[in-house]
Amino acid sequence: MRYLISDLLCLLNSGRLRATRRFSVNQSIRGTLYAFVVSYILNIMLVSIVWAVTNYFNILIPENITIRGVLDKSTLDMILTVVIIAPILEEFIFRINLRHSILNLSLFLAAITYLLTGVISDYVISIWIRLIMSFFLWIIYYELFVELFDRNIQTSWNRYSLIFFYVSLFSFGFSHIFNYQLSCKLLIYLPIITLPQTISGITLAYIRIKYGILYSILLHSTSNAFSLLLGIILVNKT
Repeated sequence: MRYLISDLLCLLNSGRLRATRRFSVNQSIRGTLYAFVVSYILNIMLVSIVWAVTNYFNILIPENITIRGVLDKSTLDMILTVVIIAPILEEFIFRINLRHSILNLSLFLAAITYLLTGVISDYVISIWIRLIMSFFLWIIYYELFVELFDRNIQTSWNRYSLIFFYVSLFSFGFSHIFNYQLSCKLLIYLPIITLPQTISGITLAYIRIKYGILYSILLHSTSNAFSLLLGIILVNKT
């Protein structure tokens, strides 16, 4: 626990971690699961406190319409969307660039392409077509950045890594505001409703930098699976 806290403080202060040795797969999985348990317990505590405060002051938090929409899907669609696609997409968009490489940058752009094609087409284009499009564009992005921008990007990343970290962290938390019906009143609740995602974002960034992107995806997927299971149980009880 002491080392975890020390690493997190270093991350929050510099946007990086101290140089670490390579970890075995077993060590990486154990470290990821340990961080998951700590983060999940902390989030439960924070959500409980927020729930108590909002109830005490009679504050009505807007309903999460995305959760309701997800729970209306078939079991296969729920698993595909929440446990597989969402973690990969969000890790590629918000955290893969926390360790710079042209490969990481090109994967980030491919993930953005996948997301934007869904928004532009109002999700009429199938998932598989969007994935194929993103895959071929990823190759193009990679080749372009290898030839044109590698040196400048590396210099900027080294200089502004702390800014990149906090942009990643708060944009990840803020992106979850779209889970709710958008309104001016919703902005009042922004710090409250995005607090769990912001805390999770710190843990995910730590895992991504220390162990690698595959482990932050694993952590993200596991967390979403637990939340999905909890949501199903609560809906069935009501």
